[in-house]
Amino acid sequence: LGSFTGAGMLLAPDAVGDDGLFDILAIEQMSTWKMLQSLKYLYNGRIDEHPATHARRCASLTIEGDNTRLFQCDGELVGNLPIKIDLLPRRLGVLSPA
Repeated sequence: LGSFTGAGMLLAPDAVGDDGLFDILAIEQMSTWKMLQSLKYLYNGRIDEHPATHARRCASLTIEGDNTRLFQCDGELVGNLPIKIDLLPRRLGVLSPA
């Protein structure tokens, strides 16, 4: 829920936690060396400027693939493909300090 993921990586700089939209970041396959050279983009808020990334926003998401492909959500395995996910805006109450 939000812009950041583990260790401060800023994957979705424009994400809004309660707008009912997925902020999706697809990254093209690249060599290990190129990946290491690209790490700075994950921390400086400019990941959408990297030529191998594609950012999109949507309220509904379908990911297709053969049923041997696993799907994870926030690091947890949740099932196999294909999968369809719909977001419901403002359905999760979150408490945070002022």
